[in-house]
Amino acid sequence: KYLKRCLESIISQDFIDIEVIVVNDCSIDNSLNIIKVLMNRDNRIKLINKQKNEGLSAARNSGIKIAKGEYILHIDSDDWIEKNYFLEVYEYAKNHNADIVITDFYKDFDNGKLIYVKDQEENIGKEEMLKNIFLMNSYPSVWNKLIRRELYIKNKIFHPLGVSIGEDLYVTPKLIYFSKNILKYNKAFLHYIQNPNSMVRARFQNLNKVKDIYFVVKDLEKFFISKNINLPINELKINHLSMWLLKSKYDLKD
Repeated sequence: KYLKRCLESIISQDFIDIEVIVVNDCSIDNSLNIIKVLMNRDNRIKLINKQKNEGLSAARNSGIKIAKGEYILHIDSDDWIEKNYFLEVYEYAKNHNADIVITDFYKDFDNGKLIYVKDQEENIGKEEMLKNIFLMNSYPSVWNKLIRRELYIKNKIFHPLGVSIGEDLYVTPKLIYFSKNILKYNKAFLHYIQNPNSMVRARFQNLNKVKDIYFVVKDLEKFFISKNINLPINELKINHLSMWLLKSKYDLKD
């Protein structure tokens, strides 16, 4: 339903020097045909056509492993981006030698409502950024962040296999930890579609999936204790576990 709009918003970017890696994780609808039609139009699109459904983390990892670009942006297939996104954010990153550039984003609702979401304050330190994520004052999502590819490869950071909740929370704090220069760009480009039938919302309904977020927060606890950084680990566990428990139990709209 959303894939064509997503891909067209990517290939119509003002910034031309990109590779577009599309991972088809055994879709059972018309997605593969949509991808192939657009591949005939634009040779920058590369297809990873999986023979076995392995989930979001494996899909992202397979894209990261073959990527050749200096930076990586993850874009979910139901979202779309504005035309100047790549050019503005890449130039900002290059001009300031940034490892990560965080941007704001829009929440798009089916009724036409549009909300501007501000993520992270500018000119704050790395530890403050991590605290904001731990205390749920900021988003751990990778899809509003331009990330230097080397951060993944050099530090062997990949999305966790077998986990269907909290993939972003698992990797983003580690990427921030290993970054030397993280910048905030105070503008929104990505439209985060509030789709009631999305993969994320479907995951909310399964209480058994809460064990995934427990695995994620325990992994972060172990990681940051080993780095001897004073972060609110207990608040991380309490906030994120309680949020997912509530979302699994109740149909919360926000």
